[in-house]
Amino acid sequence: MWQKKIDWPDKNKQKSLNELIFSSSYEPFALASYKRGQEITDFVGRKNELTYFKSYINSVVQFGKSKAVRLEGPAGVGKSTLFNYLKQSIEQERTKKGGYSEFITMDTDIITAYFEIQDQILEYRNIFRPLFETLVGTIATELSEDIGFPEYVALNIILFLLKENPSEVGQIIWDGNIPIINLNYVGLKDIIDPIMNNPKKVIPQLQEYFKQNARRIRPKFNTKINNHPYNISRRDTSTIVELFRSLDELDDYLEKVNSADSTLFPTDDELIAFFNSLLRFCICVTKKQPILLVGIDEIAKSDHIGQDAFYHQLGNLFVALRNKLDFTLFVFISTTEDWAQYDRVLLKYTDLNNQISDFMEKMVLTPLTIDDVSLIFQNRMNQFWNRFQHIRLASAPFYPFSKNTFEYAYRFKNNDLRLAIHLLRDIWRTFKVTKIIPCYRSKFDSMRNIRQFMNTDWKLDSIRKFEWNLITQEFEKPGRFKTNSLRSASVESALENSWRILMNSRITQISKVENNPVIKIDNHSHRPDVVIKLNESMGQNYQRVIEFQVKVYEKNSYVILKHIESSLTLFEKGHTDFLYFIITGKGLSPTAMQRVELLRKKYPNRIRTPTLNANQIKYLYFLVLFNEITGTPLSLEHENLVYNALEIILNQKPESLIREVVNFPVREDIEIKHFYDSEPLQNQILTNQKAVLSSFIPNYIEHQQANAPIVDDITESTPQRLLNLQNQIQKQPISSSENALKQSEKVEKAEQGEKAEHTPLESWLNNYPFLKPFQEEICGLCQFMQKRESGRYKGKFTDNVIIKNVIVGNPSLSKSTYREMVKQLLNKGFLIKEKTSFLFTEKGWNLYWSIKKANFLP
Repeated sequence: MWQKKIDWPDKNKQKSLNELIFSSSYEPFALASYKRGQEITDFVGRKNELTYFKSYINSVVQFGKSKAVRLEGPAGVGKSTLFNYLKQSIEQERTKKGGYSEFITMDTDIITAYFEIQDQILEYRNIFRPLFETLVGTIATELSEDIGFPEYVALNIILFLLKENPSEVGQIIWDGNIPIINLNYVGLKDIIDPIMNNPKKVIPQLQEYFKQNARRIRPKFNTKINNHPYNISRRDTSTIVELFRSLDELDDYLEKVNSADSTLFPTDDELIAFFNSLLRFCICVTKKQPILLVGIDEIAKSDHIGQDAFYHQLGNLFVALRNKLDFTLFVFISTTEDWAQYDRVLLKYTDLNNQISDFMEKMVLTPLTIDDVSLIFQNRMNQFWNRFQHIRLASAPFYPFSKNTFEYAYRFKNNDLRLAIHLLRDIWRTFKVTKIIPCYRSKFDSMRNIRQFMNTDWKLDSIRKFEWNLITQEFEKPGRFKTNSLRSASVESALENSWRILMNSRITQISKVENNPVIKIDNHSHRPDVVIKLNESMGQNYQRVIEFQVKVYEKNSYVILKHIESSLTLFEKGHTDFLYFIITGKGLSPTAMQRVELLRKKYPNRIRTPTLNANQIKYLYFLVLFNEITGTPLSLEHENLVYNALEIILNQKPESLIREVVNFPVREDIEIKHFYDSEPLQNQILTNQKAVLSSFIPNYIEHQQANAPIVDDITESTPQRLLNLQNQIQKQPISSSENALKQSEKVEKAEQGEKAEHTPLESWLNNYPFLKPFQEEICGLCQFMQKRESGRYKGKFTDNVIIKNVIVGNPSLSKSTYREMVKQLLNKGFLIKEKTSFLFTEKGWNLYWSIKKANFLP
């Protein structure tokens, strides 16, 4: 069966790669979400969202007022990662010199912060404290020093003073020992150490210098950004003088600022005013518009106790931020579920809600596409294998996984990126514990192994929608089947196996299930698709035959009359009692349907042409691909699964369909029924010749053991078969009447569907001792060839067919042993070679019947 070729390492290469995985302490999927301070490598997609953020930043720059983005989405969708990728990008732009910048322009600067709220926010101080704490890390990225925002602003003011009066301010900063440098090119980094290493002397002098020169210097601070004037007033002098204290580590001023100490800021309004002043000072000294981009995670998360009061207070805080805070873009991050609880409360306060809506934009993150998620996982595996480039394979770059694995894991975890990463992490850790790595190459490999890892069984109701889609897509994939006939044949085989399982378990009326038996009518051979014979041992009045006519065609293909004429002929001639069409594509062509309708009118309820819906078709495909999907052939242990699948495909219980057919009245308008001729002479032979034939039967049985069968059960009627027996063996010597009677009883039992006794199982090995080393392989071959006792493939097989259907998947069988066995059979005349196929010789048939007699046991 067709399968997309995917290169995969051979066993020796896998062993080498596995050893690296087992021994390495690096785990590509150890971290499932953003980790503070760590570079983001998982970011993919979200280009539209980044564009929106850019427009929000521009809006803050243009109008100078604060704005907020409400970022929401399901857990694990990548909300925190999105914001921190934006933060990371802006920080990289701040530190590079020149070149294109996506977010920072010539007259703007962006300072970023991100933190997660540990407790409920009740006032602005709850934001202010973590904000100033996290800004230390942001500014440290630029200056390589642990400098917070207050110190950063103070240093910029001092640098401005230095540029305005290099000689006097330089004498203060370097305590009279000005280095031999051009002070016009001094930067923030250059003044940090001289000030902070000697704060008790330098800072008071800087404070005094500013107080003495404030009136002269203030006009030089004046600037205009986007037509908005900014200046430093006389009232700001004391604030700036106090701000210089933040550069003295032994002074408690900075600690009070960072903790929003109530003695320093008695009210929220004073705290907000101080923060606005810091931003305004930055504008005046840098001549750039500073924008503070602040991401706050879990902001809408609340305990259920006091939830309504909390959300109401949070809404009031949002309004205060809107009305009083300048130059800040807040990104409030929470899950869709948390925001839904917030909305539930805020909808009760119409006026408050309206004010917030003017301040806050809503951005909803949907799950990433499959391709984007796959790219994230590929990047992680790249990080692992980049450590071992000398052994990495271009043909399997993400070993032991594949793109198929990444897609399936994400879908299996309901498109939750975080949970999918957790799943792959757990699988990876299991590799290291068990020292076993299953194959995750194909889609079905990944499906099978991940379900097994999660202890998910193969019950039909456990298969999820995306898995059904995967099964359907794989079956209908272009190239899997070269022709409609091959596609239909795969379904025939699955139906045959399914009905055989039910025959051996719960539906006793079924006597035989066959696929493509040969039926001769007027010297023409007919091959019905799947034939089910009912009540064979109960006589013609109770025997019934069903044919499933299978035509699984492509979506735009019609089934033409020529393709079903043979089945219609068999039905008209009485060889089948019930005809059930299993058709996909566009169905029967108008001409074919017209012919069927004529027969249906003549024989009501005996022809069924359902239009299979998508649900029925997917169950049909599942039966076909069961072995490929699960790694296990359909067998009696899957009886319930088969039964439930057939019930859906047939739209009724299987035994109900069988009961319908069994209860059909005998058709009186035909003379030939169920592969049995009904000529009077042959009926007479059937009745009168038993005694005569019984004396010849022992020799015929011996003849059968030594020669290939002359007549196929299905192709000739029972009376005709007995006549042929008589003609063939009447010249043979007659055995004792006692033995003849015993053999006659065996034949009668066989005619009635009963099993004849077998000779001792080891007898065939005694006759063919050279096969002792190959006894498992020869039995597997012969059991498979049971399907090829007749028809176009009679006694014919190829290596590929046997290896795929018999050897692979059976740990007791070996490819090399099988090939050696075929070589021996060729040399000894049991087989002949015909192009790429092997054919049984007469000698080979003798061997086959001996092994079949032992029920295909060694």
